[in-house]
Amino acid sequence: VDDVLEGNVEMEASVGGEGGETDFEFETKVTHVADPTAVPPNSLILFYAPWCSYCTLFKPTYASLLTSLPSTHLYAVNMDTAPPPPPPYDVQGFPTIYYKTESG
Repeated sequence: VDDVLEGNVEMEASVGGEGGETDFEFETKVTHVADPTAVPPNSLILFYAPWCSYCTLFKPTYASLLTSLPSTHLYAVNMDTAPPPPPPYDVQGFPTIYYKTESG
């Protein structure tokens, strides 16, 4: 994750999110959960809403992180179907991303 924040990881940027392969990768390669507290350490958690255009545009880039960060697990929480997340997750807008460390 530090490499991404420092700009040392090259990611394939995709714009559009019109479906097809990019949605397929997001739906099949990213683990979808309703409870973010059950996510293991060393994981990225994306809180999104299907109706959010920013989320739709971001999904292909998020799924591409599997290639760029192979030791990091990717999870997604659909906020239309999941209950409100408990603390420490403070989701005020979409998309929201958290990195879960060993300490929580």
